[in-house]
Amino acid sequence: MKLVIEYCEECLFLGRALEVAQAVLERFSRDLEAVELRPGHEGVFTVALDGDVLFKIGEDGRPPAPEEIVRRLEPKLRRAA
Repeated sequence: MKLVIEYCEECLFLGRALEVAQAVLERFSRDLEAVELRPGHEGVFTVALDGDVLFKIGEDGRPPAPEEIVRRLEPKLRRAA
């Protein structure tokens, strides 16, 4: 399974994308084939597991907390194991 984190460069979301990637790898490194960081634009921050969107930035404009993504991944990776 592959996790893709697309983040807005202009919004300076790289730091949060790295935090999310680190938290995910610390918890699920054996369960994932890859974690990909993909630069984007126009306020994007999307986290997807094999194309299934786990988080998409909303009107509040806030990127997710790393723990939020870990919680959303747990049931999906548990089912895949």
